Amino acid sequence: MTKRRGRVLVVVLAAVVLAAASVAFWLTHREVPVVVDAACPALVRGTTNAAEDFADVVTWAGRTYVEVDDGPDWVLGDATGTVTCSIGEMDNPNGWRVAPGAWPDGTATRLPRGTVLRTTGDRALVAEEPGGPTLYCQADGVLEPRC
Repeated sequence: MTKRRGRVLVVVLAAVVLAAASVAFWLTHREVPVVVDAACPALVRGTTNAAEDFADVVTWAGRTYVEVDDGPDWVLGDATGTVTCSIGEMDNPNGWRVAPGAWPDGTATRLPRGTVLRTTGDRALVAEEPGGPTLYCQADGVLEPRC
């Protein structure tokens, strides 16, 4: 009877140690969104941004616009908004990955905060930059943005 109790005790202790180690690993390695700036997408704790490489994009009115080298002839419309978050300027000392999904309006990967966005047509935005305007066309999940 004593040998059996000893075996049961060893199995129970092993199960407790394994459960505790699993919980500790989960707590220290889980991916948790962390908001570092209310105007920006969250960063994901427990990840690395080593493989992230973003195109030059702007999110506005729930849509993603991608920078294009050339596009149709365009006329600057009214100011529609400003860049409120620049991924390139975000404070990210831990090198965490930017959370996937819909980004807040006004988020840009390259443009600095405060850059004025103007409408031009129904599928394009123009960013007013010191070196001249930059055209962004609506992406709509296709490979080539269309203006």
